[in-house]
Amino acid sequence: MSSYNITADIRTKDEKVAQLRSERKVPGVIYGKKQEPISISLDASDLLRLYRSAGKSNIIDIAV
Repeated sequence: MSSYNITADIRTKDEKVAQLRSERKVPGVIYGKKQEPISISLDASDLLRLYRSAGKSNIIDIAV
């Protein structure tokens, strides 16, 4: 089984989604059962490359 990794940046409340998208970043949120939601941003080209190789149903490790 292959392992897939991507790096994300923590997003602050001040950053607007439209501004992120103009910088070719993808906004997102990490949810967990016993943790608070974490707002993140991912590089669009890295995310697309990962999606093409990993597909729709694989586990991806996110380094924040």
